[in-house]
This record gives sequence, C-alpha cells and structure tokens, in this order.
Amino acid sequence: MSPQSLKMPERENKMAKKDNDNFDFDTESEGKGKFDLVGFFKNLTKKQKGIILAAVVGVVLVIAIVITCIALGTNSGNGNNEGGDNSGVILPGENEIPEDISALNIASKPRKLTYYVGDQANYSGLVIYVVGANGQKVYIDYEENPDAFTISGFDSSAPAEEQVITVECEGQTATFTIKIEEVPLQSAKLESIHLDPMPRTEYTLGEMLDLTGAMIIATYSDGTTVSSPLKMKNIGGFSSVNAPGEYELVVGYFDSNGGYAETTFTITVTE
Repeated sequence: MSPQSLKMPERENKMAKKDNDNFDFDTESEGKGKFDLVGFFKNLTKKQKGIILAAVVGVVLVIAIVITCIALGTNSGNGNNEGGDNSGVILPGENEIPEDISALNIASKPRKLTYYVGDQANYSGLVIYVVGANGQKVYIDYEENPDAFTISGFDSSAPAEEQVITVECEGQTATFTIKIEEVPLQSAKLESIHLDPMPRTEYTLGEMLDLTGAMIIATYSDGTTVSSPLKMKNIGGFSSVNAPGEYELVVGYFDSNGGYAETTFTITVTE
C-alpha cells in the first residue's frame, strides 16, 4: 500500500471532525442517526445565528404585508355606503349638485339645537346629502356652501319645545327640530346703564334723530354686563327738534327681571 493511500483515512477523519463541529448527531443504532436541533443551534456561530434570525424576520414581514394588502383590498371593495357600494359618492367640498334629485337627507345636524327667545339662527355644522337619479350621493356642508339649499321655519319670538326646521333643495326636503327656551332670569340686580358707542350728537335743524350703532350697556350688581341696541322706544320725552340749541335726552332701560335704570345724553342742533 502506498504512503498516499495510508494518509487518506487521516484526512477523512479530520473532515468528519470538522463536520461534527457544526452538526451533532446522537447515534442510535447501526448507521442510523437523529438530528439534534438544540445541538445544531448551540454549535452555530453568532454570525450564522444572526443570518437565520434575519431570514425568519423577513419571512414574517412578507407574510404580514401580504395579509394587510389582502385586507385593504377587501375593505375598498366593500365601500362605506349603504349596501356596500361607494360608487358615485362626492365628499363635502365637491358640491356639484345632480340635476335630478331623488332624495335629500340630513347627514349632520347643526351644532346649536337649543336657543333662547330672541336668539339668531346658527346652522354651523349642518351637512346634508342629496341623492341623484343614478344613485350618486353629494354631500353639502352649510358652512362651505350656504346658498346650495334653503332653510325655513326658524322663529325665536316665543318658546317652543320642538320647532321644525325644513331644509329644501331642488324640490326635495328634510327636517330637524330645535328648542326655543325662555331667557333665564338674572339673579343679580340691575344697577346702572351707559351708552357705548354713543349715538350721533350733532344735528342741523330739520334732521331726524340718528341712533345708528348706539348700544345700551346694562351693569349688574355681580359685575356682569348686558348690551342691547339703543332704540327710539328708549328715548323718553322727545318728539322733534324745532329750534336750534342743546337738548338733554333721557334713555330708559327695563331688563327681563323688571329692573329699571336710566341715563342721559345731549344733542346739539344748529341752523
């Protein structure tokens, strides 16, 4: 046997030993072995472990992305309208009203639904939607397009538990209700009034009294104030000016509690 052939087993033994450094088999019987997974991982280097971990994380991320895409595709197919069909929906801001409207509905009522006697209407927050003949829905926001539809029925001259407000657009209508309450009584006592801004005070003979922009400011015992426009009914003892001179006018004010206060201002009339 040649020297070269004698060295072969030694080389094969070294290769077998190197393989055993990475893989561990528990020999059970003749020529048969069972793979030891724990031993396999124990014998891996840090670099090998990092590669395997990165591969596992990558596979998990790919699976998560695929599942998310499938879910999003399903939701977009279902839509968010009645019946699961979102075709033909125009969102607020795209206020192109269809020519033929088959229905009108209240999508969102106004934020203010309770008023006091004498209050002005406030429809901020009102959103309607109209349905075209082809089923297309168009949402219209009152604050963005207040002239797209008309609103009627508001009357704050007297209390009302359920006052019906009607919204109309192209012959179709929808309604909602509001409440009108009595103005709450002031617990504090009316102490005084003054004018701010003041009315016009300089006139020429023959001119009518001008109260434009003038306000009565009522001050109460708790420091609160209430303002209201100065009107001719508040001016006492005045009919007309028929001669030049200075005239002192008395302003009287009654509040909702029956309290009364007055003040004066002077006008000058010249020829």
